[in-house]
Amino acid sequence: MKQKKMYLLSGCLKGIAIGLILLVPLWVTADVVLSINDKTSLTAWKLKSYPLEIDFRSQPPKSIEAFFIARGFSAEIAERISRQCVFQVIAKNTGTAGDPIIHISLKNWQVKHKDSLKPIKLKEVWDAQWSEGTVSEASRIAFRWATFPAEQVFRPTGDYGWGMVSIGLPAGEVFDLQVVWQQDEAIKKEWLRGMSCPDE
Repeated sequence: MKQKKMYLLSGCLKGIAIGLILLVPLWVTADVVLSINDKTSLTAWKLKSYPLEIDFRSQPPKSIEAFFIARGFSAEIAERISRQCVFQVIAKNTGTAGDPIIHISLKNWQVKHKDSLKPIKLKEVWDAQWSEGTVSEASRIAFRWATFPAEQVFRPTGDYGWGMVSIGLPAGEVFDLQVVWQQDEAIKKEWLRGMSCPDE
């Protein structure tokens, strides 16, 4: 009888273990994958929380500066933009028909730096800083097109968008970024830890 009880207990434990293994994926809300480009040594972060995927690709300040000079910005303003930690961001709804619609509002994103929280620097904030005559209308339009929209909706079956995002910290600083988005009526939040931009 004792041996039979041991077999029953062993079977129960195996069942519990299998159940736990099967439950693990339900507890994982998101994956953050860090990668480094072998050729450029630039770092990228990918946030995956089905059906949302977002890539954050760090950009060297000189590349950002050259990009905006080529679009009519003065060297001084182009350098100022480039030194505020700029990422190329690509967001995509990888869901299939019937999956949630994703709404991203950059106004809700938070940067944690040295124990303080602050919003990221939106394109509208940049635009308001430039007094009339310092940046042409054509350059302003180019800036708006090149930067990630403050508000954007991504529908399932592959809807995507991209653009630059300015963190608003000096290049080279280390920070955490809280990404916030809405899936239908549900609000989702995830932290990306230990992010940084190249300082040269």
